[in-house]
Amino acid sequence: MTIHDSHNVRSSDSSHFDLICETCNATDAMRGVLDAPCQLQDYKHPTPHPKDPKKGAGDRKVQFHTLPFAVIAEDAVAHSEGALKYGAHNWQNGEVIGSTYISAAFRHLFAYLGGEDIDPDSGLHHLTKLRATIGVLRDAQIHGTAIDDRAGSFPPGFLDALNQSTVEMSQRVVAAGLAVKKED
Repeated sequence: MTIHDSHNVRSSDSSHFDLICETCNATDAMRGVLDAPCQLQDYKHPTPHPKDPKKGAGDRKVQFHTLPFAVIAEDAVAHSEGALKYGAHNWQNGEVIGSTYISAAFRHLFAYLGGEDIDPDSGLHHLTKLRATIGVLRDAQIHGTAIDDRAGSFPPGFLDALNQSTVEMSQRVVAAGLAVKKED
């Protein structure tokens, strides 16, 4: 990994990453972030007090500062749309049927995979709508108000067998000389 000169990188005490930028808190666990210019390189953080009594305790708690705030802001817009249509936190007032939200999530995912970025109904990005939809379902699960109406699980070994079939199919296509040659 090439570390961009603008990052103020130091070794980390964390078991999750090795390097951290003291300016923007980017870590080497964030793929490619340290390769880009530091977004806060000109911002002057206040110098932490060397005997900060909260530092050690805070390091052992949820690290909310690691959240992608631009995406969270988009989530807030999506949830605001839902609040206008159905009422704020409406899913907490009753039971949430899982399949309803899974189906909506798949519709947004497939629209995105099909090349459509923006949901025509809301004007929001399909991935933002997908996150909001899954967020509602997960919140209902956490609060015990989700109805799990999944059809059932795969038979034991089913996905392993599909993965093996995929490998074998790929090998047959390559061996037959039918694979599309990738241009370098």
